[in-house]
Formats: sequence, structure tokens, C-alpha cells
Amino acid sequence: SMVYQGGEDGHGRRIFVGNVNYEVNEDELRDHFGKYGDISMLSAKEGFAFIEYTDPNAATDAIRGMHNFEMKGRGLRVELATQKTEDRGPPKRRDRRDADRDGGNFGRGDGGNFGERGRGPPRQSERNDPTRHLFVGNLPDTTGEQDLRSHFERWGKVTRVKFLPKANGKTTLAAFIDFDSVDEAIGAKQEEHDVGGNILRLDFNRAPPWGDNRGGGGGGG
Repeated sequence: SMVYQGGEDGHGRRIFVGNVNYEVNEDELRDHFGKYGDISMLSAKEGFAFIEYTDPNAATDAIRGMHNFEMKGRGLRVELATQKTEDRGPPKRRDRRDADRDGGNFGRGDGGNFGERGRGPPRQSERNDPTRHLFVGNLPDTTGEQDLRSHFERWGKVTRVKFLPKANGKTTLAAFIDFDSVDEAIGAKQEEHDVGGNILRLDFNRAPPWGDNRGGGGGGG
């Protein structure tokens, strides 16, 4: 069964691979990651995979060698699988339409802004024409600009971060993030982001409220 429970947890042998291009197949992953050691388990899903090695050193080498490695135009994100990455495995994702119907209340206790995440197949983004501006919602209210910037800089150059005023009684924040290019924003949008235990909600934003001058400040218009 694909659900990994509890303590065993691969003891440093299992890695999580994110930001995988949908066209990359299991054999290609096996080819690349097999260079680092014997793979005892490989499970690829849409956009991410779990790989377990027989030896923890192989996992460490694979993380070092494959993080940000570009496969079919997308830089992989490779990290040690933790309980948190395991949780995003198959059961929760079960059927995105269910999640939309019931507001996807996966017991997160925040009124489950889950179903609105607008994760669907990649085609979703074409309807929502991609821009280099992202709206980011459901951030923990302890998030600072630097946290957000360093989180998203894995996908590209962040040119601006702007937090929205916090709504009364809300325990979450929202922000706008501008990337240098649309491709970077698309890469970030296709990932599932977990910040401080909150799954973020991302949407493409039309030009941001401050107009499109990339240099700081700048008045009206």
C-alpha cells in the first residue's frame, strides 16, 4: 500500500521530489536517480515522486546532485521525505472534485480553505492566464517578508512582495508576489506550498495594484 505510516519512515533513505514536469515518466526518474544508489521504491504521481534508497548516503547524494536539476524545463525540488511531505501523498489528494464540493475540510480547523486551492490539472492555469504576479493566501500570520521571499526564491527571482492588510479576526495573511518572469510564476503556482503547516492558496493575479513599474516606490498612474 502506498500510505506510509508512522515511525519507520525510511530513516533518511526516502526523498521527496517536487516540481516534476508532468511529462517526465517513472523510467526517466529511475535513470537519473538510480545513479546515486539502489532504489528500493519509486512512486511517481502527477508533479511529484517519492524515492527510497537502500542506503541513506545515496539519498543524501541524490539530494545534493538533483536539487534544482532541470528535467524538461523544470528545476526539481529534492529534499528528505518528512512526515509533512508524506502527508501530501495520495490519500489527501484523492479526488480534487470532492475537495471542491465539500470545501475540502481536511480537519485543518481553519474552515478548510482547501477546496479553493484551484489545483487541478495543469490546464487550469491556461484559463487563468498566467502572469508573473501571484496572489498567495492562507499564510500563517507569523510570516514575514523575508520568509516569503526566501521560500519563493527557489522558483525564481522575486522582484516584489507585498502583504495585504490583515483582515479583522483572520489568523491568516495574504500577499502578492511578483516574479521576474511568467515561467517562474507558473513553476511556483504548480507546486503545493506548505508554509508553517498551512497549505497556501495561489492564483495568478493580473497586474498588481501598484502598477507594473519594477523599481520600488512610484506614485499614481
